[in-house]
Amino acid sequence: MNNFYFQQPISSILVSDFSQLALALSLSDVKTHLRVDFNEDDVYLTNLIKTVTLRFEKITNKDLITKTYKTFLDLFPISSIPITIPRSKVQSIISIQYYLNNVLTTFDSSNYYFDESNNLSNIYLYENKYFPESIDYRKNCITINYTSGFGSTTSSIPFDIKQMLMEYIAYLYKNRGDSSCDNMNIPLGYFITQITNPFS
Repeated sequence: MNNFYFQQPISSILVSDFSQLALALSLSDVKTHLRVDFNEDDVYLTNLIKTVTLRFEKITNKDLITKTYKTFLDLFPISSIPITIPRSKVQSIISIQYYLNNVLTTFDSSNYYFDESNNLSNIYLYENKYFPESIDYRKNCITINYTSGFGSTTSSIPFDIKQMLMEYIAYLYKNRGDSSCDNMNIPLGYFITQITNPFS
């Protein structure tokens, strides 16, 4: 008996090599904002940029710099129900793949499209198209590969997001003896609210 049922994907696995991704803020812009004209804190400031970026992305489920992900389904939905991608801003659906007779098979991209949105995007079928009915009985039978983010460089990120990240970094830098990169709870009251409210 097939005990699997359709459930929207709730998480994704990062495929991109995070160490190779561009920073959401340039080190030079952060130093200008902080009026820092020496190099001794460059490594610390770079770590702050990475930490604040990851914090923003974790809270909002929005990627700033383009990343590649995969997410999974056990079953396809009925044709009238869209598939919701659990991160944003979705740039492309690379592929939808499923197992049939233990062979990973690609669902042709001519069958579907996604709506572009600054929030969560959905995958829809074109008219008179259908999801495959014959698939293997297995957990995570379906893999959706996609890219998400505002763009590949910091210039693609909206100004208001970058400005609030700058302010957050300034807070942590100024209070570095009281709040380290690992302790992100101190400024939650103001900065996290300001950063996430327009984008959550």
